[in-house]
Amino acid sequence: MAEVVTSNRAVTYDFIVHFGIVTFDIWYGRRNPV
Repeated sequence: MAEVVTSNRAVTYDFIVHFGIVTFDIWYGRRNPV
């Protein structure tokens, strides 16, 4: 059970980080178009 929770938290953390990077990239790109 502990392994499942750890794996789930890792996946959730990875998803949040990925979503944050994508959101920041879009926001930064819109603020400062290259």
